[in-house]
Amino acid sequence: KGVAPGSCIGCGAGPVDWPRLYRRDIADYSYLKEALQLEMIRHVFWAVRQPTEKAKKDVRKKSPDDLAAWVRRRLITTLSKPRCDNPWDGRQTPYDDKLLHWAQHATATCCRKCLAQWYGIGADIALSEADYAYFTQVVVQYLIEKCQ
Repeated sequence: KGVAPGSCIGCGAGPVDWPRLYRRDIADYSYLKEALQLEMIRHVFWAVRQPTEKAKKDVRKKSPDDLAAWVRRRLITTLSKPRCDNPWDGRQTPYDDKLLHWAQHATATCCRKCLAQWYGIGADIALSEADYAYFTQVVVQYLIEKCQ
């Protein structure tokens, strides 16, 4: 019998509970964090790369509301266009030294292709207000953790 790529050869279980992630429940953030780190590129942004003290200070000096607004603006800029209308999808979030870009790569909120894979939102489906609220919370939580 065939086994899906990335699944256990013995039992066929996959390493990620996709239906659980697709619920997009911020109360299950710890599971999302664990699952994202199973992918090498995301693991790098969670565990390997460390922000500078200046980047940490810049995040810490923002109020919770300002931090959320900053993140939300970036997510709208990055994710508002469906993939079919954005020939740059997959390249709009650079791999540079900006902590907010790191956060997007770490949380798979960097492009519509990654949203489709990790959160089950079709790349050509418009995002809802609830989606933006959830992704803002996820990215803010990442930034807070990285800047402690």
